[in-house]
Amino acid sequence: MKIERKAVPGHPGYYADRKGRIWTNSTGYWRLVKSSANGTGYQYTRVNGVSCLTQRLVCSAFKGESTENTPICIRKARQQQPRRVRMQRYLKWGNPSQVTRKRGVTLDKEDKIGIVTLWLGGMSQVDIAKVYGCSQAAISYIVNGKVAI
Repeated sequence: MKIERKAVPGHPGYYADRKGRIWTNSTGYWRLVKSSANGTGYQYTRVNGVSCLTQRLVCSAFKGESTENTPICIRKARQQQPRRVRMQRYLKWGNPSQVTRKRGVTLDKEDKIGIVTLWLGGMSQVDIAKVYGCSQAAISYIVNGKVAI
C-alpha cells in the first residue's frame, strides 16, 4: 500500500500524508516524526527544531499556504471532532470570524434564585435550561446546591 505524501511548504525534507502524519526522508528512508499533545490537547510536531501545530503543517501541504485573509487552520468536520483530528479532509484555511464557539452563559444571583423557584414550582430542568439558555447540567448544579447562590 502506497502512502501519498506531500511536501510541507517552508519545511524542506518534511512531508504530510492524508491521515495527518508528518514524515521525513532525511536519512534516505521514510521515518514517521512523532507528535505530542500540549496541555490543551492540540498536537504539535517538532520540525527543523521548532514545535509546529501539526494541523497547520497538514493544511499547508494539502490546501496550500495560508494567506493574510485566511491565517488560521480550521477543522470543518460536521460533528464536533476532537482536537487531535488533523486529517486533511477535515481542514481548511479560514479567518477568526469563521470559528464558531459556544459562549458560556453567566447566571447572576437573581437568575439562580429564579431557577430554584421554577424548579420548586414543578418545571423540569431541561425546560428551565431552555429558558435561561444554558445546559441542563448547569441547572442541576444549581438546584442540588453544588453552586453557591
